[in-house]
Amino acid sequence: MSEVQAELGLPTHQLITESPTRWGSRQRMIERFLEQEKALVRVLGSDKKSRHLVPTWQDLDVLESINKAVKPLQEFTDALSGESYVSVSYIKPVLHLFKTSLLQPEEEDAELTKTIKGKIMRYLDDKYSDPVKDELLDMSLLVDPRFRTTYIDRDKVEPVKKRAVAEMMSLPAPANNSTPQQPGTAVQRDAKGQYLFDVICHHLNLLEKDYFGIRYVDPDKQRHWLEFTKSIAKQIKSQPPFTMCLRVKFYPPDPAALKEEITRYLVFLQVKRDLYHGRLLCKTSDAALLAAYILQAEIGDHDPGKHPEGYSSKFQFFPKHSEKLERRIADIHKTELIGQIPEISELNFLQKAQNLETYGVDPHPCKDVSGNPAFLAFTPFGFTVLQGNRRVHLLNWEEVTKLKFEAKTFHVYANQTEDKKIILTFFAPTPEACKHLWKCGVENQAFYKLEKSSQVRTVSSSNLFFKGSRFRYSGKVAKEVMEHSAKIKRDPPEIHRAGMVPSRSCPSITHGPRLTSVPRTRRRAVHISIMEGKPHS
Repeated sequence: MSEVQAELGLPTHQLITESPTRWGSRQRMIERFLEQEKALVRVLGSDKKSRHLVPTWQDLDVLESINKAVKPLQEFTDALSGESYVSVSYIKPVLHLFKTSLLQPEEEDAELTKTIKGKIMRYLDDKYSDPVKDELLDMSLLVDPRFRTTYIDRDKVEPVKKRAVAEMMSLPAPANNSTPQQPGTAVQRDAKGQYLFDVICHHLNLLEKDYFGIRYVDPDKQRHWLEFTKSIAKQIKSQPPFTMCLRVKFYPPDPAALKEEITRYLVFLQVKRDLYHGRLLCKTSDAALLAAYILQAEIGDHDPGKHPEGYSSKFQFFPKHSEKLERRIADIHKTELIGQIPEISELNFLQKAQNLETYGVDPHPCKDVSGNPAFLAFTPFGFTVLQGNRRVHLLNWEEVTKLKFEAKTFHVYANQTEDKKIILTFFAPTPEACKHLWKCGVENQAFYKLEKSSQVRTVSSSNLFFKGSRFRYSGKVAKEVMEHSAKIKRDPPEIHRAGMVPSRSCPSITHGPRLTSVPRTRRRAVHISIMEGKPHS
């Protein structure tokens, strides 16, 4: 058999035998038979004892008809079984896909193929025709953010919504107090990410919280943003203790437009951290001014008695810097910033930083199609590609039309003009890194591009919902955040300023060495333990 396969240029595959305990084995057996048909005919025909087993053209027609009808269903089953989260809400979308695509008769189909498709569809229609079962499926769609009302009949949408509201209203009130706990108490692992985020924001007295998120790193060193609509337990796969960090997730396009000083201070800490880690790139003159603003904000006016010669060298603002730069930082601090209070220095720092090309950059290491290293990032202004210390691409959010990924490959589709459409392709280190990159892009595009959150739609990493990941941004968009901020009316909360100790977990564009941080002062900390099991009454 192998000699004939080689002579005919066929794959040297063995035949497959149907197994009653293996799903889809009959279809795979038929498909393999058709693949090796020429080799089988020659081998069987060469022996008088097996010549009667040579398939006729009628046999082949039947096998081809069966395979054509059943193979798409087998491919669909394989794809669906690979999904990480499959529920009863998938049933109606699947039936819709079968009716409109996979089991839709085609002109070139043989009559037997059409008959098989028709019988499968009639069987499925009959199986799910029960009104009670149909109502259950509609309810599951409504509460699933991936589908909602997309696959519910139009005349049933309102009754289903009313029933859902009635059932929610009839639920008993939770026995435990739902008011966010004070840090220092326990948060259950089965709590939603939103609850943990609210606890932290409550502790920090932060109202303009939509710019922030909670970041964690999994055991494989892959970074993630905690999803607020899912339980912590389903996202954190590592063993306790769990380390999570509050970070700026969506950088404000204009920090001066933020309503509250506490918000600006937290954004200042983040951008200062970006500068330290080499993610905020700038010219030497800009670097000196930014560092001088940090000095003024943290130690106030220069005092010869407290700040002897070379005092600026005791602070680490960048991955690395020279003595000449340190002297320039001290000169600006001594002469140009006298009298600036911390909040003014922080605001000046942010206004300077926001005009730099890499403001808001959270770099994702990748390679381009030529194999050259690159960093991809999503900023308030669009999609950015950096190579070395230079920005090589900037597509504003209005130009970006689609973001897709498959395995380790990431695609950006954009319309730069009516006649100029481009596709940029990059390769992430791992499929997990590529998925994280895609989700970050989806969220940033929704946040900065859309006018209101009701325009947010569930997006798929591929054209068919079962062929990849589906994801939906669940927060406010930038315009809504600004409108919400304008309504804040309260006395400014107290701010506990302190130096920041940068984390070492995030990539640097410059790959500079990690040195000691700016000296820190005593500050309030958030101590939250994530507990296993159920809360005690």
